Amino acid sequence: LGGWSRTVSRLMVARAFLYSIAVGFGIMSAYQLWNHHTAGALKMNRHRSALGKWSRIPGSGDMSNKTKKGRRRHTEEYMAVCDVQRPEQWVVDMKYETWSDKSASSKKKHFFVSVHDPSIDTVISKGILDGLWGPKNKYPSVTEMYSICKFAGSKETRRPYDLDCGNGKVFIEGGAAIGMVSLYMAARGMKVYSYDAVKDNVERIKESACLNGVRHCVHRRIKREKLNLKGKTGREKRKEISLECRNSSRWGPFSPKRLKIRQNLIGERTANISHGAKHKLQTQPGNLAAIELGGGVVTTEASLITVDEDVKCKQIEMLHLSGGYSSQGPWSELNAMRGAKTFFDKRRVKNVLFLRYYGESQGAKDKMAKEIVEFLQGYGFEFYNVEKSREGDGNTAPQWIPPNEVMTYMMEPRDYGAHPRVLASLGNSRSNKTETR
Repeated sequence: LGGWSRTVSRLMVARAFLYSIAVGFGIMSAYQLWNHHTAGALKMNRHRSALGKWSRIPGSGDMSNKTKKGRRRHTEEYMAVCDVQRPEQWVVDMKYETWSDKSASSKKKHFFVSVHDPSIDTVISKGILDGLWGPKNKYPSVTEMYSICKFAGSKETRRPYDLDCGNGKVFIEGGAAIGMVSLYMAARGMKVYSYDAVKDNVERIKESACLNGVRHCVHRRIKREKLNLKGKTGREKRKEISLECRNSSRWGPFSPKRLKIRQNLIGERTANISHGAKHKLQTQPGNLAAIELGGGVVTTEASLITVDEDVKCKQIEMLHLSGGYSSQGPWSELNAMRGAKTFFDKRRVKNVLFLRYYGESQGAKDKMAKEIVEFLQGYGFEFYNVEKSREGDGNTAPQWIPPNEVMTYMMEPRDYGAHPRVLASLGNSRSNKTETR
């Protein structure tokens, strides 16, 4: 009997012990549930990065695909509003930062660029889509301008230059092609004049302006009214807003008042060049303004206009010239500068970016390069080498060229077809101009 009593006592102790463990687990579970409820946001933040990695594993609920589908749906929506009847993949959403040495903040700017059929435009459009000349969905000319804006005022240039790529400053581009540089500068907040002689190019720029303008309007409307557009009702409301944003006065930096698009040559008005007269010309072989299979010579027709005649402002922040046309005639880059003589004489052109050509008729190209340098030096401009600035991510600063080395740099022999750009920035010294311009 005594042994049986001891056995019962041990069983009761064991039972009590197990019961206390169960109660302890219950209390702990209840506490964790309460803690999860009250601090759920903190726990979600703590595990967000791990969840993000998991969500990118194929077959594990990939949220990024949903985001891309949403963006594609919005692009289709904007294309419908703008009546852009082209394959969606020919509308590229470019992304560049607007960081500047003058500002401590950095913000990425998105802007649509409508490109040509890449099987026809094998230079610019194919280059953007396939990353022929650098990162995909970017282009060296835009990267170059990003770099020039980024390092404005920086000592890394050896001699800082003054440039403001925003705040309503005026940017003029002659020979804009499909407008990727003009659109980037508009996205930065500049007032832009965009000129190109080729009709198809101008159509692409206008399409891009509409796409960007509608997106700008839709985003501002949603943000201003604090709309949470989710589900079917949200999509219907967004579509309604998009249709209202067809009004170009709501396009912000891409509105016709801020982004002026012209199918014109810019050059110099001479006695034998009348207003409105059409001129036939050809682009450089291989520098396709994107309408002829194989990258051959492109023939176009356009009237000439001068900067002095068309641009209404107090000061030009940058005159960006990349015509791609013959070095001869009233529409050469030199004559485009001469067509802005009123602005130059009043020291109202702060910066000029121009091309130095190498190829056929090299003697004429050398002569024009020398005359451009002499023209700009006469107004007190200083020169910068930007060849490395267009490479990669644009993190190489333009380099100041000492005045006594400028002509040597300009006359350096290069490969056939090379066309490096040169930045000229107005110095502080006031030079005496000759009267022979």
